[in-house]
Amino acid sequence: MIRFAHVSLGEGQQLVCKRCAAVATAPSPRSEGDILAEIAEIAEEWDALGRPNVFFEGFEPFAHPALPSLISAAADAGFARIGLETDGGALARPGNAAGALHAGVRHVKIRTLGLDRSADEICGRPGLSASVLQGMDALSHAADDLGVVVAVSGVVPLCRHNVELLPATVAALAQAGAGCVTIASGGVPPSGAEAFITAACDTGTIDRVWVEVHDLPVPRSHESHRAGAHSW
Repeated sequence: MIRFAHVSLGEGQQLVCKRCAAVATAPSPRSEGDILAEIAEIAEEWDALGRPNVFFEGFEPFAHPALPSLISAAADAGFARIGLETDGGALARPGNAAGALHAGVRHVKIRTLGLDRSADEICGRPGLSASVLQGMDALSHAADDLGVVVAVSGVVPLCRHNVELLPATVAALAQAGAGCVTIASGGVPPSGAEAFITAACDTGTIDRVWVEVHDLPVPRSHESHRAGAHSW
């Protein structure tokens, strides 16, 4: 299993269910200096298994004013794999997808509550789903143009407001090019969540995308989809 260090870019602006979130966290990006210091510390302390790997997450990376410098610093420090966790909407903006790949990003996690109008209403972001799909398409074309391989995955924080969308969300992510989907707790799921999680796992099998479940119920028949079920 490939290990990644996870570096927070700040708080707020991360995609959440507006109906579950009691109080919105005010956007607060970390300073460039603090993040650069953490990058340097990770590079120095990484063990003999190989060059370090990093995922920038938390605060929406494309909203952080120092993102290009941070990616460059990670590349210059010798990080073998650089990843971003994003809500995906910014990838549709001209130049963002290609720019990230040019800078050295090779892993992208798309954090989404769903990929239709219902999901847009849940997160309070009209038009986000269409932008995400456009962004994933832009990322795929940019990777082809540059002749590089980019690993794209989906992260779905599950709550009682988006649980019924889950199978369709997995199918949409698979069709858009995601190689795996992680379903994680994003709130309090309803008592019937297990049925939708099971259906999502089966949808992934049909659409050839692996579905992994974190901290949520799965039936015995689908235990292999539980995080940590495999030893490598």
